[in-house]
Amino acid sequence: MEKNRILIIGGNGYIGKNVVSNLLQHGYEPVIYDIVKSDLEVEQYTGDLLSDPVFEEIIKSCNKIIYLITSVSPKKSMEDPTSAYMTDIPLLIKTLDTCVKYGIKRVIYASSGGTVYGEGNGKLFREEDQTYPINHYAICKISCEKILNLYNTLYNMENISLRISNPYGIGQNPKSGVGAITTFAYEILMGNPITLFGNGQNYRDYIDVESVSEAFRLSCNWEYDKSIFPVFNIGSGEPLSLNDIIEIITKAYGVTPNIEYLAERPFDVRYSALDTSKAEKYLNYQFPHNQKEKIKDYVLRVKHQWNNNLKGE
Repeated sequence: MEKNRILIIGGNGYIGKNVVSNLLQHGYEPVIYDIVKSDLEVEQYTGDLLSDPVFEEIIKSCNKIIYLITSVSPKKSMEDPTSAYMTDIPLLIKTLDTCVKYGIKRVIYASSGGTVYGEGNGKLFREEDQTYPINHYAICKISCEKILNLYNTLYNMENISLRISNPYGIGQNPKSGVGAITTFAYEILMGNPITLFGNGQNYRDYIDVESVSEAFRLSCNWEYDKSIFPVFNIGSGEPLSLNDIIEIITKAYGVTPNIEYLAERPFDVRYSALDTSKAEKYLNYQFPHNQKEKIKDYVLRVKHQWNNNLKGE
């Protein structure tokens, strides 16, 4: 078995592709498992891992797992409350049981720092804070974290959960229903109105996908310590409101936004920001401290990409 052979389950999503790119740059051998193939020039497999007869063979050929798949967004989880529980939990348990069977010690799980804690009320959340989720998506994420920790206790695994804030970056789908920065940028470029639920004063912790990808790689290398609870916040600690995001984009594009205000939704967290000191200390996680400039650079790249698409380049 190759020393650095890492299986990325959900590796063809936009975070997954960035993780694969990061691993390749650092000399790893990434292997993708997903429901569809992509144009990435790495070893890839497709299928439904609950029923795929070759899934076990794929897992046992790798020495670590990065687990990125989820079946719902916060909004979709409220529209169909059972969907996350009936899909995400069985998929994770199947993965963990297969790891136990073949002696794979570490699964690194993409949890949700933006939803699991609930309302922040102006404070930075730490990993030891109580969680008060207000949507089914977040409850499912916490449940999956607890299942991972159960397997650590029962089977001496080294599973890690990364509570990721609100990632953005090239490759994110503006029509996916998640990712305010990318969605707003494309809507403004297309001349469409931006829909805001509430007054635009919902604050989020935004982080570039490159930093998220690096956090996954660092988690592969962490020398596991049983005395440290293996849950880490991955964000910037610099909350910005939706109005701040719109201002950054419109100033970068030199336009005036057209905003449609709708009633607040009860499952939207109003304030969420993460204290990342634990990840900085133990994982050597680092992130840019100039998020407004990072976001500006990103939306200008989005504009350039959009213009090239229109030109057929």
